[in-house]
Amino acid sequence: MDWLPEQPYRRWAQALTAFACRAGTRQWHDAFRRYLAALVTVCRQARRQPRDAGVVDRSFVVVVLDDEHREDLLRRVLPEREVHRLFPEFDRRRAELARYYVSRLGLFEGPVDSEETARALLTLGRAAAAELVPLPHRADGAWTTWLELAGGGHHTAWMNLVVAFAGPVIALLGVWLGTRMSNRAQLQAWEQERQRQAADTRRVAFARHLTAIRAYIAYVTAHPQDVAVLRNADGTPSRPAFNERGEALREALETTYIELQLVAAHQESVNQAHAVSRAARRIAVAAADRDAELRAKLLVFWELERRLVNELRLELGQDLQLAPAYDPDAVLP
Repeated sequence: MDWLPEQPYRRWAQALTAFACRAGTRQWHDAFRRYLAALVTVCRQARRQPRDAGVVDRSFVVVVLDDEHREDLLRRVLPEREVHRLFPEFDRRRAELARYYVSRLGLFEGPVDSEETARALLTLGRAAAAELVPLPHRADGAWTTWLELAGGGHHTAWMNLVVAFAGPVIALLGVWLGTRMSNRAQLQAWEQERQRQAADTRRVAFARHLTAIRAYIAYVTAHPQDVAVLRNADGTPSRPAFNERGEALREALETTYIELQLVAAHQESVNQAHAVSRAARRIAVAAADRDAELRAKLLVFWELERRLVNELRLELGQDLQLAPAYDPDAVLP
């Protein structure tokens, strides 16, 4: 708080002191730990904000220094690679401690016994692992000390050391697996999106064709006087001819049929659409000729259309089929 003016500084200092001392020594230590944690957060933010703003480069650091908790605070503020780069003395000190404690494994006399050594090695992580791993290869019997952490109730300590030593390998495997899983998930997401877009495209094309069919049939049955019949001398089926309005409906029917052919995934859908389009032309001729069998032919046509709808529903993943539900006495459903 040295950057505060004198009066606010004193007010904050008194308030913090009163808070830390309100319930004895235990409360003091707890308040001090919270104070150090707040400083760690401040340092991290003070580094991140100017870096994000482009004011400083990535090598810029902000740290909190304390004689008693120096190493612990620096490791909480900085990433591990930055600690290695800026404070190599910590690594040297950990290596020296690890060598010392490994030399005390199996010994129960002296300033540090084997049990205390195991607990100390646990806190040294990779530095301890680097000293422990070569021991099994020694021919003087010292390899037995390599097993000390697995005995005497220190299974957890040994496993933690193994995990600490294997950390870089596990990290690389994690990155590789994460990349593979991320790529696979992204490919699956792209494929799902492609399938969804394809289904939407088919749904629109199918709906346009069915709408064109209904409009065509409604027109030719309601306005038979506007439909002319072109008869072929060779006996092939007659073809309907239309005025301007009817011609637009005929073009819509044929255009949407072509769209359906382009997007349909099943040949049966195309075959059924072709049968319905051909039947629609025959209905137009029957309506223009005032055919007495027009009602019966319409019932056949609606059945063909129902089969087409069911085939298109299957393409869209809709398994529920439409049952025949047309009134035999009705011209239009």
